Amino acid sequence: MVRLSSFMGAIRDFVYPNRCGFCGRVIERRKLVCYDCANKISFLPLGAEAGSNNWHNSDLDGFFVSCEYSGIVRNGLLRLKRSYGFNAAEYICLELADRIEASGLSGQIDLVTCVPMSRSRRRQNGYNHAETVAKILSRELGIPYDFSLIGRKNKSYYQHEQTAKARWELARRMYYAKCGKRSLNGRTVLLCDDIITTGSTVSSCASLLKGMGASRVYAAALAGSVDIPEY
Repeated sequence: MVRLSSFMGAIRDFVYPNRCGFCGRVIERRKLVCYDCANKISFLPLGAEAGSNNWHNSDLDGFFVSCEYSGIVRNGLLRLKRSYGFNAAEYICLELADRIEASGLSGQIDLVTCVPMSRSRRRQNGYNHAETVAKILSRELGIPYDFSLIGRKNKSYYQHEQTAKARWELARRMYYAKCGKRSLNGRTVLLCDDIITTGSTVSSCASLLKGMGASRVYAAALAGSVDIPEY
């Protein structure tokens, strides 16, 4: 049985090799990234962003971001479109979970949720990147998740083609609170996304969560822009 198990494992590794989440290089099954990429990834200093909020008129009480969205990190997160890109998300999420725990807020968070994806985009992509982040953080922090709170309209808006100010206006129209869902009265929510750029998406969703009764909402993302404009 041991030899058969080893043989089947060898076949699996040949047909479905484990790859570095950032460069795609074949690596050992138990690893998430290769040695070279691990040495190139630069995490933001702990506490650099935790608990701060530079977004004018935002309902966010703070945010956590592990890396700057550039270079090798950007390449790795773009690989989320491929199966081995999950290794990149897992690798950064483990650091993100440590970051949240180091802030002392993890014990105060009651619920993990994520920025929703429209049904049409989900059918196209196969999964929601933000939901992947939320599930990993839920597992690492030991906090339950609920993805039934916020919805996203199916109409497509190409946010990357818009100015930062236009993105804020679009985000306000794009997301909505789902009717008939339980109240979040007095609860603290961790809102997850894969990338934060202008902050419009997480701020819009935070406003909806506050409208459902949440007392505090913190955002968490794998990566973000260095300078997030105020609007």
